[in-house]
Amino acid sequence: MNNSTSDQTGDALLAPSDIADIANVSRAAVSNWRKRATDFPPPAAGTPERPLFDRAEVLVWLRANNKTVVDDPAIRVWSVLNIVRDAGITPDAVSEALLTLACARKLCDQAPTVASPWREIRKAVRVAGLGTLKHVGHTLDVPRWDEFVIVTDDMRRIPPPSADAVLDALDSVDTDELAEVTDYALEKVAGIQIRKGVDQGFTGSRVSKILANLAGPEASGTIYDPACGIGQALLQTVAVKNTRGDHAYGEIRRVVGHDIDPRALTAARQRAYLHGVEIELTRTDVLHEDVDPHLKADVIVLEPPFGLRFESGELADPRWRYGMPPRSSADMAWIQHAVSHLAEGGRAYVVTPMGALARGGQDGRIRAELISRGCVEAVFGLPGKLLPHISTPLAVWVLCTPGENANPDRVLLVDGSKVENPESQIYSWLGAHPGTEDLPVAVVHTEDLLASNADLTPARWLTLPQPDITEVVELYAHGLAGVNEALDVVARVERPVTGYTTDAPARASWPESAPGPPGPARSGKTDRSRTRSHRTSRRVAGWAGFPRSP
Repeated sequence: MNNSTSDQTGDALLAPSDIADIANVSRAAVSNWRKRATDFPPPAAGTPERPLFDRAEVLVWLRANNKTVVDDPAIRVWSVLNIVRDAGITPDAVSEALLTLACARKLCDQAPTVASPWREIRKAVRVAGLGTLKHVGHTLDVPRWDEFVIVTDDMRRIPPPSADAVLDALDSVDTDELAEVTDYALEKVAGIQIRKGVDQGFTGSRVSKILANLAGPEASGTIYDPACGIGQALLQTVAVKNTRGDHAYGEIRRVVGHDIDPRALTAARQRAYLHGVEIELTRTDVLHEDVDPHLKADVIVLEPPFGLRFESGELADPRWRYGMPPRSSADMAWIQHAVSHLAEGGRAYVVTPMGALARGGQDGRIRAELISRGCVEAVFGLPGKLLPHISTPLAVWVLCTPGENANPDRVLLVDGSKVENPESQIYSWLGAHPGTEDLPVAVVHTEDLLASNADLTPARWLTLPQPDITEVVELYAHGLAGVNEALDVVARVERPVTGYTTDAPARASWPESAPGPPGPARSGKTDRSRTRSHRTSRRVAGWAGFPRSP
């Protein structure tokens, strides 16, 4: 990124988390500064629960106190967007404005003119606001302007000075950094709109990263996401292929995304342009209508919305060749849609809740048919809390078309529920086998799966490691010897233990051979309790079946 140290975005606000990013410290450290440093800048806006601080004042304080200052253009742009948010503009409008203005900036820089139209656009927005973007772009004849510059009614409500501040912040960003800067801000907005971010996908999604790291290294030909949202899984898959993919498998030639949400598709189209990825997007409800039944993809990545019912399926739809999905859940509809659109030799990576692996009824019958036809190569159990709105664990299905499975009579099951960072490890799980270090793995024959309700839950098929019986006996004998040594010490204490009186503290006689000082003794022991104390001096002989302590 650009490492300039200018503070040209003076009119900007920072949340405590933004200050932590700038200073490269934890949020707890920022909280501590606010509590203990009497000269720390006071909040300039926001609410008591969500304070915002003047960026210029914070930078002065950090430098005066010899703190690290990371000058990141992404944080600079986000700090300006905080001004827009604090003015009551919706998070949707903030995201849309940022993507539209970033695309406008890139389109202007790529315009085949001697002088960039960007300066003229900035002048127009400064006077008339974002509502003038469409007109001024047409006047300047900027190519592809209508394709990527989308002005919504919510964006028109942003005051011209605030819009100009965003343009000013983007002006300091290199064109090839616009994608990274906008992704950072979109991740911040997703943190505000958790539920919506999950429905549409969001930058920074751990699940999208898991899918990309699984599919990306060997991706080639056509890649497809039937519920692409803002395009996160698709764009990350392309990025993984470009940065560390094996090009011996071929190159990605086509990127296709479908989704029901028009605003999400607009964001996906704009983000793809900023990332330099050509993408084909179609608005459609794929479960209701297969808009492109002839589409065959070499790689499918799919993280569908969870908890959907399946309301509109047609019995004659060829996608449901393995069974009509039940109305209660759309999980098996998404699975079958993915399998039906795989090209020969292709692979699909589909995320579902763990419940889809073992649910009975029609779900179980569809799973059994998929397994018996060799469509399920592997299932990877994932840890919980990968998504901000759901704590239950998820699973990734690795699917192929019938006849393409190298081991059609078995399924690889991996329990990654205890893995802290599955994103960085999951590609290696494709080659896992029983005995893989620190990873519970099972390879289960299809006959066994079909005899058990086609249950694909990895933990169901994993044998827990058995302890070494010799080690158990040794630990038991060592513990038993320790108990007997303690009892021997107790047996040498003289009886009765009289405790303390009001006149003078009486002390029990403590044998010189006994280790440690005497503790406070209980007073008033009866003869019966003395008898019980003597009984405790007997040595414990151990449990039947275990060697006794010597």
